[in-house]
Amino acid sequence: MPIWNAVDYVETLNRGQVKTVFAETLSDGNESQAMALPGGKGMDLIWEVAFGSTPTTVNYQLQTAIVNADASFHDTGPAITATAGGAVTVADIVANFVRIKAVDADTETVTAKILIK
Repeated sequence: MPIWNAVDYVETLNRGQVKTVFAETLSDGNESQAMALPGGKGMDLIWEVAFGSTPTTVNYQLQTAIVNADASFHDTGPAITATAGGAVTVADIVANFVRIKAVDADTETVTAKILIK
């Protein structure tokens, strides 16, 4: 098998770019595709979630990692737990990859976005 078939493509999120990482119905434990971050240090991120209808329970968490492997990702900054959704700014991120995890989701339609300031 050619090497390019064995490598997962990871999109890079650039400064000033807003990337929608979820626009679907989710359940507990779903994670967005990991996004590569330029530079790997000292970045401020804004991430947000919005719902198609009001869920009964919500817990979405930004996760970052130096290596793009599930075991390497850890929670970064506060979770979004408001049923109205919301946005969170996390300052001075030191990571190479970022994703959003649906820790507790009502299988509601959710849109989640990430922006590097």
